[in-house]
Amino acid sequence: MLQQTRETQILDAAEALFLQSGLKRITMDDIAELVGVSRPAIYQYFSSKSDIASMALKRMHQRSLDSVWAAIRQARGLKSQLKAAIEARDGVFLDQRLSAPVPLWYLDMQNSWAATEFEKSQAGYQNILRLQLIRSRVHGDEAAIIARLLVMSAMSLREIATDPEEFSSELGSFLSIILEKHLPAGSQTDSDGGGAAGFADAASRIVM
Repeated sequence: MLQQTRETQILDAAEALFLQSGLKRITMDDIAELVGVSRPAIYQYFSSKSDIASMALKRMHQRSLDSVWAAIRQARGLKSQLKAAIEARDGVFLDQRLSAPVPLWYLDMQNSWAATEFEKSQAGYQNILRLQLIRSRVHGDEAAIIARLLVMSAMSLREIATDPEEFSSELGSFLSIILEKHLPAGSQTDSDGGGAAGFADAASRIVM
């Protein structure tokens, strides 16, 4: 139990420091100082800064996906569930982008292992949205298309939004377009499957 507590303290400290100063500028000494232990003590739990960063990244992405599920469970109605889910992930990323003094270390796509972990997490995120659409009686292939569009559009929106209110407003408008145009009559899609082009048109309202 003590080991788990110390590991958690180290990871918490590392996350805070990476967010504040970026991954490259932080040293093991910085992490040890924030935790309140010696540098050698850190090596009892982690072999290197890369080891800490990798574990912190996995933990952070899992926490993000857990938040997405929790947001869905607390919301009622498909639009509210999707909006809450996206705000629980991309909305949080936006908040951190706006408040952090340096680029977000966990979204550094130039870092191969960070990019790999992000892609894995994005796939899990997309699958959560897909499953929620299927639970709302959207056909499987259509649900996959919509989920992919939502993930891509939300990522674009959080990169251009200037504040959380703008993000939330634009996201709500976008979801209304998707659900009203492509999921009529109790979230059922048209059987001809011809909505994909319309999805791209709707997405352009966000990314333009």
